[in-house]
Amino acid sequence: MNIARLPESVEYKILTRQLFMADSDSKTLTSKVRKILEKYNLPTPEELLKEVQTKDKWKKMFKNASNDYWENTWRQELATQSTMKYLQVQHPVVDNPHNLWKSTRPRQHEVQRAEIKARLITGTFILQSNAIKYNKSEVSATCKLCGVDDETREHLLGRCSALSQLREENFTRLRAILFDDNTLTTITQDLDMLIQMILDCTHSSLKDLVVLSKAQETDIERWPQAYCERLVTHRAKIISSN
Repeated sequence: MNIARLPESVEYKILTRQLFMADSDSKTLTSKVRKILEKYNLPTPEELLKEVQTKDKWKKMFKNASNDYWENTWRQELATQSTMKYLQVQHPVVDNPHNLWKSTRPRQHEVQRAEIKARLITGTFILQSNAIKYNKSEVSATCKLCGVDDETREHLLGRCSALSQLREENFTRLRAILFDDNTLTTITQDLDMLIQMILDCTHSSLKDLVVLSKAQETDIERWPQAYCERLVTHRAKIISSN
């Protein structure tokens, strides 16, 4: 854009010549610029040279275009991946960390908790139901703690009878954050809602059911990070002792 503001300069003349001469599939700078503009649905180089934008207007235009592109891209990807169904795409997506990371303070133990939570929310934490996908002949999907159901993240977070006491102990913190026993009862009696609250309390599916302040979103995000860490640690101890 700086060159576009200097129509009498040598650089401007070179740029206009390259735009005219360069093949769309070439590896020249002008071809790469053209592809980037097309990717984000922005005006063509010729249009930008003809109608030069101010620095502030161009920054705003590019930021809005990149936000729209990545939000649409990520929403489309989430729609095709069942393991990501609990994850809410933030708006705007650029320069706006997910609530999981926004709520995490720069302390080693909190970052480690957040990493566990991130693996659970994206379905990449290895449980028995995941392990069987890689070694079907030697691994069972059955939970090693209760020995009843398949060990999925839903089972680990809300169903496993071997973790029921630990689960009840940790729900007292959620009650304190919500300040409302009726809301807590509504959440804990609906397993899908409970799992969603644990994994991502900012998800749009909860907006009409539970109204949370920004402070509550932060506190609720920090609570399941600690909760998930305790579950995972307790699970590891039980498995290693068997």
